[in-house]
Amino acid sequence: MSRRATILAATVTAAVVAVIAVVVTATVTRGSDDKTTGNHHNKPSHSAPSDPYAQTPWRLAVVNFLKAANHPQDDKYRTWLPLDPDIHKDFIYTPRTPADPGYNDRTEDDPHGALVNLSDLTPTKQRAVLNSLTRDSTVIPDSLTVTQPNGRDSGGWSFTFTIRTTGGKQLHGMAIGSGDANGGQLRRLSYDTP
Repeated sequence: MSRRATILAATVTAAVVAVIAVVVTATVTRGSDDKTTGNHHNKPSHSAPSDPYAQTPWRLAVVNFLKAANHPQDDKYRTWLPLDPDIHKDFIYTPRTPADPGYNDRTEDDPHGALVNLSDLTPTKQRAVLNSLTRDSTVIPDSLTVTQPNGRDSGGWSFTFTIRTTGGKQLHGMAIGSGDANGGQLRRLSYDTP
């Protein structure tokens, strides 16, 4: 190779290295402000619409009830599910096994709902109802998403929803009651599957 060709090759190589250095430096510098690299790990996603019902009192009533029912020993769940027969007569839920209260009383019209009077149940049977409602403390209350608000009537509310379990299962359900995030009366909390 001639001296002239060697100098030309060295100049081209130096220019290529300089261009690569400029590109790498520009990428690192711009990447730190997340505007050009697409690196948005610390920024909230604005692509998913927010849940318009997330802060409604009736959704929060069910969420707070489920949180309390996950820890029944402190009896906070009774804020929405009182056991006084003068206050709360009937409750509809989804029994899972033949040993659960109301399992054999389900109807063709409502195969996922069993009507029980909680104040008539023994503490063991009441715990079976709570276990069914919380799926043995595996439902994630904050994952409850309202799918269809059915409105309010006579001070009450009803809606359908989805909720996830810690095992990743998604349940579909229905809630009917009255009150708000601080207390009230649930009349139904049922799922589409036992």
